[in-house]
Amino acid sequence: MNRRDELLELAATMFAERGLRATTVRDIADGAGILSGSLYHHFASKEEMVDEVLHSFLDWLFSRYQEIIDTQPNPLER
Repeated sequence: MNRRDELLELAATMFAERGLRATTVRDIADGAGILSGSLYHHFASKEEMVDEVLHSFLDWLFSRYQEIIDTQPNPLER
């Protein structure tokens, strides 16, 4: 896992635990052990992190949904 992915994972955890509004860039940076300004090397804004976290989650969710559709029998055909 690269540093950007680690930061996204940390941000996702903080967003889930604290909420989007209550989680600051400084909180994420502190949790990662870096300066707030260093976070902007990886992301333009907190909103970009939120977008990427949500995009990643939705990709996983749709992938899992498709896997279930592909492997489970159709209940209407039983």
